Amino acid sequence: MSGIKLSICIPTYNREAYLRNSLTYCENEYKFDFPFEIVICDNASTDGTQQVVEEFIGRGLPIRYYKRETNAGAGANVTSALRLGKGEYLIYLADDDILIADAVAETIRYLDYNREVTCAHAPWFLYDEVAKTDIAKFYNVTRIGSFRTAPSATSSNISANATFFRKS
Repeated sequence: MSGIKLSICIPTYNREAYLRNSLTYCENEYKFDFPFEIVICDNASTDGTQQVVEEFIGRGLPIRYYKRETNAGAGANVTSALRLGKGEYLIYLADDDILIADAVAETIRYLDYNREVTCAHAPWFLYDEVAKTDIAKFYNVTRIGSFRTAPSATSSNISANATFFRKS
C-alpha cells in the first residue's frame, strides 16, 4: 500500500475558477490526522486550470495532477481519477463541490472500524457559500444495505457523489 489513507479524486475540464474555489477550501479545511492526496484529472483543459493546480502544489497541497492530451469525455475522466487514486479509500469530488472535513474524518473512522463495509454513501446538500449554510438536501439516503460485490464508480445502481469506496 501507498500509506495514503484517502484519495480525493477531482475530474475537471475548463473550470479553473470552480477548481480554485474547491482547492482553497481543501487547503483551509482539510487538516486530517491521516495521510491524504488530491488526484486531479484534467480532461485537456485550454483555460488556466494547470496554472491553478501548480499554484496549490506550490503552496503544499498534496496534489497529483494528470492532464490528458485530448478530451476523453466526462465518464472516462471520472473513471481515470478514481483509478489513479493511491489511497486505501477513494472519494469523487466534483470540481465545484466541497466535502465537509469532519464528516470525511468520521466516515474514514467508520470504515476503518467496519472492515466488512466496502462503500459508504452520504446525503448530498445544496450549500449557500455566501450565507455559509445548507439550503436543502439534494437527496436522502433512505436505505442501509449491502452489496454482494463492491460497486464500481461506473455502476448504474449508485452515484459516485458523496460515496467513499474501499480500494481493493
